[in-house]
Amino acid sequence: MSVPKLPLELERMIFLLVPRRTAHSCLLVAKRVQGWLERNLYRVVCLTNESRAQKFLLSMEHRPEFATSVIEALCLNASIKLEMGASILKLSAGLKFLNMCFPCHRFGAKNPVLDPLSKLSCLEALYVDLSSIFNHRDIYLPNVSVFHQVTHLHLSNAWATWSTVARSIGLHELKQITHLSLYLLTVHTLPRPPCSFDARNQL
Repeated sequence: MSVPKLPLELERMIFLLVPRRTAHSCLLVAKRVQGWLERNLYRVVCLTNESRAQKFLLSMEHRPEFATSVIEALCLNASIKLEMGASILKLSAGLKFLNMCFPCHRFGAKNPVLDPLSKLSCLEALYVDLSSIFNHRDIYLPNVSVFHQVTHLHLSNAWATWSTVARSIGLHELKQITHLSLYLLTVHTLPRPPCSFDARNQL
């Protein structure tokens, strides 16, 4: 075990200034350094593909308390499978920020992410594609408890609100929302395709 030559608090502050891209190489310096840096490294987790998601689950399955207490922000890319996303959300119960854009293809069946989503009691900001939560087109946000909790909400959609019938999705009932951004396309707002060359000649 290495003997620190600096006061521990000063040494800790120095290591916490290490850039994230090189912090992993410092984990082997000493056990105390690993403890300092791990909490900092896992505070924000971005899983861009299934392979990374699997490695994350393997690294956390034996210490779920660490994941719950440390991870504050989580990004789950569209390539993450539904069941994998649900398992990761169960481990990340202390989240304050969540970005989730993988689709649910279980039409007519309960979406497995709904239960872990409802237990994110610390969640403040949600960036979500509607197709991650709703597997049908009858979308009503107040029916999902997490939408009553967050103050910062961004909604996008791959297909979920494409409907020929204009209907409310219940945003007006979410009184606690202080910051809202939308990127929604419907059959009414899809950009019109450009005219073909022949069509232009006939105008």
